Amino acid sequence: KAGLVMADTTKDLYKSAEGMLIKCGPTADVEAVSLIGKRILFAKYGGEDIVIPLPDGTKEEFVLATDTDIFGELK
Repeated sequence: KAGLVMADTTKDLYKSAEGMLIKCGPTADVEAVSLIGKRILFAKYGGEDIVIPLPDGTKEEFVLATDTDIFGELK
């Protein structure tokens, strides 16, 4: 399968971040949908940060972004 492999120094040049794709909306690109549940590289300053407080006092952080903010899968 194809994927995107970038050196750590290159990741900083593109202002990227790592994460896991949890869900895509109904208009998302087919390639983005295929990445659900996988580790991805995405635009660090793209999207909007969302923090959800949990009952145990901890917080869960998410990024709400578009499929164009995804650079590819990390392996």
